Amino acid sequence: MLRRTRAVVLTSVVMFGLLWGVAAAAAAGTWSLSQLTTDHDAQQYVQSGDRLMWTNGLGSMYTWKLGDAAPVAVDTPSDENENGTDLSGDRLVWCGSASGSTHIYTFKVGDPAATLVSTTSNRNARPAVSGDRVVWDADSSSSSPGVYTWTAASPTPYKIAEAGNGADVSGNRIVFVDEVSGDPQIFIWTQGDLAPTRISTTSVYNLSPQIDGDRVVWYDISYNVWTWKVGDVAPTLVDSATSFIANPQISGDLITYLKSDGVDDEVYVYNAATSITTQVTNDSVAAYGLKIAGTRLGWFSADGNVFTWAVGDAAPTAVTTAGSSRLIGVSDTLIGVRTDDRQVWAAAPETEPDPGGGGVTSTPASSEWSVLALAGLGFAVIVAARLKSHSAA
Repeated sequence: MLRRTRAVVLTSVVMFGLLWGVAAAAAAGTWSLSQLTTDHDAQQYVQSGDRLMWTNGLGSMYTWKLGDAAPVAVDTPSDENENGTDLSGDRLVWCGSASGSTHIYTFKVGDPAATLVSTTSNRNARPAVSGDRVVWDADSSSSSPGVYTWTAASPTPYKIAEAGNGADVSGNRIVFVDEVSGDPQIFIWTQGDLAPTRISTTSVYNLSPQIDGDRVVWYDISYNVWTWKVGDVAPTLVDSATSFIANPQISGDLITYLKSDGVDDEVYVYNAATSITTQVTNDSVAAYGLKIAGTRLGWFSADGNVFTWAVGDAAPTAVTTAGSSRLIGVSDTLIGVRTDDRQVWAAAPETEPDPGGGGVTSTPASSEWSVLALAGLGFAVIVAARLKSHSAA
């Protein structure tokens, strides 16, 4: 009877260890890659949710959405695409050259043709889009410099500021950079405002504002990251560094950024709702190209591999392991990847359907399943051995 009980206990421990390993592996997740292009000519890559967009060297534009059989060509009226492309849902926006000027164009999947949205001559640049609202700037060489916005419902461009650049948009709110006494400062404009409002307060260069909903994030050249929410009296300091801090990105109350630890640049995430900062990476390989959507982050490392991490994950997961890869964008169901040979790939969670019939599916990028299952088995063996020694005693 004692032997039977011992056997049952040992079997239960082994099964527990294996199940723990499988459960841990499932939590870690793996991503399966599919190749979308083969022409080695992709560039100007962007992603929004489950949709990717890119151009080629001839100025043609392509789009693909999770589940599509193959990429779809989007005809453009310009002879080249430059100085920025952006994507929000099914609406694409880009800067293209035509008749000696650079102009802003938009195209929504299903439209018969692209729409020219800018009207000033010479240089219109750096477009951004949120829903059906587009924002861009016309520089000092333009016939009418300033920051402009356009919506599908009101297709006449509206100038919100006489000068500025680096605009971002979320819904009906726009943030941008403009100089005050020689220092770039952050401004916000909401539809209906008579004029933009300055929200940065430091007398240094403030750069790269990003907005999501009613929260804004930016950084300054004194290595500080700041956030401000509609209704706040003053900005809140998110984090500081002594040598490098930059590239803040925002999703709701989550702010992610790169910060030097004295060795290389690590990934951090700050929750504005709780004021808690989490260091996501702690290794000897620098991180670049940080993106966030929802609660999921993505970036690529100095050795050319793409990684992802979501709130609640114990550690980052490798999406690619062969090197020569860069991140396009991220969502919970799709991670866009480009390779150094200018090919576009889509990565989807292994538990999800294959990204589409238009690609060549690769071997999964990482092996957490086998590693964690073996760890679980090892744990079971150790516990079983201790039980056996105790029973023998």
